[in-house]
Amino acid sequence: MIRIGISLSGREFNANEIAHYSEEARRAGAASVWLPSVPEFRDGLEIANRAMASVHNFTIGLSVVSIYSRSPLSLASSVATLIEKSSNQLIVGVGAGDPKWRIGLGSQVDRPIAFMSEYLDVLSKLLNGRRFTFRGTFYRLVDAQLRIPIRQVPKIYVGATGERMIELASRKAQGLILNGALSFEYFDKIKSILPKRDAERSNFQVVWPFATSLAADEKNAKRKVKPFLLSLLTSGKVSPIVEASPFFPILKKIGKQMARGEYIQALQLISDEVVDYFSISGTAETCARRIRDLSSWGNFLPVLYPVKTDPLLMLRSLIKKL
Repeated sequence: MIRIGISLSGREFNANEIAHYSEEARRAGAASVWLPSVPEFRDGLEIANRAMASVHNFTIGLSVVSIYSRSPLSLASSVATLIEKSSNQLIVGVGAGDPKWRIGLGSQVDRPIAFMSEYLDVLSKLLNGRRFTFRGTFYRLVDAQLRIPIRQVPKIYVGATGERMIELASRKAQGLILNGALSFEYFDKIKSILPKRDAERSNFQVVWPFATSLAADEKNAKRKVKPFLLSLLTSGKVSPIVEASPFFPILKKIGKQMARGEYIQALQLISDEVVDYFSISGTAETCARRIRDLSSWGNFLPVLYPVKTDPLLMLRSLIKKL
């Protein structure tokens, strides 16, 4: 049986709803719940606090906390507080985040790989609880120590899209959280960067939260996900995934239409082929088949990001098919 997780975003649900859905997801047989942290929406760590209090003996992942929004010490302190008396396993996902939130933050914005490398070093040392001194380019700490006892050291995953950040994650983290707009084609491309030996693959998890729309009618499922994909694929800096896709020329045109405020015209250009490339949408049978096709790489966890679909109905329907 293929295990799946579910992503519950503060964009769509409030903290109380996410706490409720987290417990119901555990009962339904989900492997884990993943909680995105988007600056313009509800705070991911506060949502995690509610979820951790509502569910027991479950895995909850932060996906992801921006390394520019919290220092390693601030994040380590929050994480230690979250897990202090919890029976749940917490996975700490960190990432560079959307470039638009990094404007004016200094030189580290122009060196995200180097900054992430030091951030991971400092965060992991803090979470291990030992006193340490660190002298880097961005962080300099003397006799630093997190003074909160940690019952279980959480795993650290890196949210990444580009090949260099993925390679860094494979060396310094325990897992990788892929971009929600990832395509099957891009996933095949990055497999060569990921750990290759069986022992390494079993200890390194790849998490892919992809947009998912489920309906009894295939066309209806795809229609529901198109506005979400329009926003996802045309907002902010163009990702290497979009650039590498066969739809890059049409998506450039769509982006220009969006910039001019021509939303209806832009939406009409999001074809069913674009939906199939950048999401898993359709009937339960179609979605389950496509998830099975993804499961050839070692320790891989598909994560559903429900779009215009009841998360529990989606989860239960797909677990039955998988």
